[in-house]
Amino acid sequence: MSDAWQIEQYAAKAWPAARAKEAGGWLLRSTPGVSRRRSNAALPLGPGEQSIATAEAFFAEHQLPVCIQIAPAELHTALDAELAAKGYQQAAPTLVLTARTEQVIARTALHPAVPIELSDKPTTSWLQGFAELDDHGDSATVAETVLARIAEPAAYVSVTLDGRIACSAVFVAGPGLAGLFCMATRPEYRRRGLATAVMYAGADWASRQGAEQLYLQVEDGNGPARRLYATAGFTRSHTYHYRVA
Repeated sequence: MSDAWQIEQYAAKAWPAARAKEAGGWLLRSTPGVSRRRSNAALPLGPGEQSIATAEAFFAEHQLPVCIQIAPAELHTALDAELAAKGYQQAAPTLVLTARTEQVIARTALHPAVPIELSDKPTTSWLQGFAELDDHGDSATVAETVLARIAEPAAYVSVTLDGRIACSAVFVAGPGLAGLFCMATRPEYRRRGLATAVMYAGADWASRQGAEQLYLQVEDGNGPARRLYATAGFTRSHTYHYRVA
């Protein structure tokens, strides 16, 4: 569980918020135009105490609902209970999975022979493909204000079939580990091994960045994705969820 703190801090840096500051024991984040909770949530900075009043004031200032990321959940049971007692509702229970990079490479090596594209910057076609595959109301804004602003070494990986991106993901490297984000495949191209090919390319890139471990986040109820990641060697590290006023 000691690695869970490190993973959460790297994940927050890998998914940049438009506005972020540390105060009251939190990393406080807001991103106009983006509805994703991780872009507009308070993340505990460590095992010390967090000031709920400070978080509430921040979100009031930015005219947002108060959203607290209970991460790692296993280490913040008292905070979670306090927020629940105040009427905060639980949302989006999520698993954080990890794997040794060399294990993911070995398990995904027998991938289909498909054209893999990998760039250290998000191309126009990659961003457009993400917006189409992600299929949320804020997908285009996320592409422009979050993914295009990732500062760490990153690999934007995709497979193009029939003239359009069929599967894509982004890998973001930090010291000793790398995160896998935004894995998605068009429905008509699923179950062809494209995600396995993308994971192999991303894991190989991460290894060359010196990342010995990979991590990712997947919602608890996403059974198909969990099975895919388990096959690639990912196992549970910890969990998180949100408390929303």
